[in-house]
Amino acid sequence: MPITPEESAVIEQLRSKGFVVVLVDPSETERIDRDRLASRLRADAADHIEDLLSLEVIVVRRTG
Repeated sequence: MPITPEESAVIEQLRSKGFVVVLVDPSETERIDRDRLASRLRADAADHIEDLLSLEVIVVRRTG
């Protein structure tokens, strides 16, 4: 499903404010509970954020 220019502008506005925006095409989620997927993605994101933060600390320590 194509995104309208207006929708694209909103996504870019959110990204410019620091939000991470991930889109999944509706055709990929037709047979699943989208709220459940969103919940799982948020939980997974928290884990990935922790991992990336710990990696950043390691990189800063090596270069610092």
